[in-house]
Amino acid sequence: MSILHHKTIFVCIASYRDPDCINTVKSLLKNAANPERLTFGICWQYVPGEEPALLQLLKHQEQSKQISLPAMFSRGPCLARHLAQQLWQGEEYYFQIDSHMRFVPGWDEKLITLMHICPSPRPVLSTYPLAFTPPEEYADDALVRIMPRYFDEYGILHQHSALIAMPDHALKPETSFFVSAGMLFTYGRAISQVPYDPHIYFAGEEITLGIRLWTHGWDIFNPNAVLAYHNYQLQTRRKRHWEDQSDWTELQKVSAGRVRFLTGQTVNADAHCLTEMDKYGLGNIRTIREYEQATGLDFVARSWQGKELTRLQQSKA
Repeated sequence: MSILHHKTIFVCIASYRDPDCINTVKSLLKNAANPERLTFGICWQYVPGEEPALLQLLKHQEQSKQISLPAMFSRGPCLARHLAQQLWQGEEYYFQIDSHMRFVPGWDEKLITLMHICPSPRPVLSTYPLAFTPPEEYADDALVRIMPRYFDEYGILHQHSALIAMPDHALKPETSFFVSAGMLFTYGRAISQVPYDPHIYFAGEEITLGIRLWTHGWDIFNPNAVLAYHNYQLQTRRKRHWEDQSDWTELQKVSAGRVRFLTGQTVNADAHCLTEMDKYGLGNIRTIREYEQATGLDFVARSWQGKELTRLQQSKA
């Protein structure tokens, strides 16, 4: 029996009115080399009377812990992931995913094995998963590299992906500086060192999480294997938080001020944008300026590798 058999994994899922969440959990269990090592922390955001409690649908309830949050009280994905993290009980590994995904056979041992060959004591494996279309249509194998896309009008950096042919990739996970909120694997202790910021709304979630992890001394790597698939088409067919909530624009406005402060674009943000910054701010192992030097980004100039990177410039490219 592999020594990896005993390593426990906490799977963190934030689900907003997503009926596919149950299938995501089933895929995790079915395809894990050792499904008994999994525990689930799920923030289930739903409309009472219209959508059932998720745990009532799960056969493996003993492995699942759930925070049920009526959709009217939801404040976006970051608060939901923050709440789900509160269900962590010391599991050795942390796996953050979206609620509409599928997984390859042996995904758990593959991720742990990749973690152990990363040249860092604090590795984070993260990427955008390849696409799948229900019921069983999966994208061809490729590796996904996360890259800067553009700065929006609020100064928030948006990311996108580039596909890399399998034979051209390195034999080990590639150093990266960007994370995907929808697929992130690391040690469980990262939760206590870099807890999820509940005061970010949506835009800016990934770039601030990546910077916070990196400045706290965590090193980010791009997995050199296909591990999971994501239903991107689902985004156009299910209710989103901003379609249900009339105050989302105010939430995003406050969040944008917080993102600009965290990325060093301003030092005089409004006080309501800086709530609990002592808990959810940058680390002191590395600085935001060192992050800019490592990535080629300039948050103040809103550029990458010396070139302006705005939505307008993106559309001209």
